[in-house]
Amino acid sequence: MTLGMGIGINHGQVLAGNIGSQDRADLTVIGNAVNLAARLEGLTRIYGVDILVGTAAADLIRDEFHLRSVARAKSKERPSRSMSSPSWMRGGLRSIRSC
Repeated sequence: MTLGMGIGINHGQVLAGNIGSQDRADLTVIGNAVNLAARLEGLTRIYGVDILVGTAAADLIRDEFHLRSVARAKSKERPSRSMSSPSWMRGGLRSIRSC
């Protein structure tokens, strides 16, 4: 049995703050960018990749990595294409698949 982990990366505006009481408070973030990152994380299992990157984040790293389109994820703002895992995470060439 192997242990796997999926990561969804996105970029955008979020609202961050402490939620809870004085005895127990947790820092949390909410917003469309966070929701899309969570959807991308869930899609890593379906597409068999370690990392999926949303369009907004991919635009920031496109010059550094080769991106390959993998899937589309729904967002309230607009459909987002997602990019897949950088192969440097596995010791390979600098390449990322995009959705």
